[in-house]
Amino acid sequence: MTNIFSEDETDEIENFREMTHAMSVNGEEIICFVILSDLVNGHVQISDLPKNTLLKTYAQLKANTEYFSRLVWFDSSGIEQIFQKTKKMFIEEVKTRIPPSTLPKLNKPI
Repeated sequence: MTNIFSEDETDEIENFREMTHAMSVNGEEIICFVILSDLVNGHVQISDLPKNTLLKTYAQLKANTEYFSRLVWFDSSGIEQIFQKTKKMFIEEVKTRIPPSTLPKLNKPI
């Protein structure tokens, strides 16, 4: 994977990964920063991740971004940038997994 994250964003991903190590919320392990770290460091390719892992990672990252954005004392600009880049990357990956036959025909006469 070409690294789409800046050095500061990569450091922030690593900091969040360490902060959420072995953490769970409502019985669900926080995996989003581990997955992002693995992607950034080349330990896994996005195409190798199961769709449910992509969706869980996206949902957790979105929830974390929303949470930290509400904290007045926390500069959430880094995680917000990470979320936007990850969102774009994940959407593009999910699109590649959709069979063309299931996509709507745009030039189809009515």
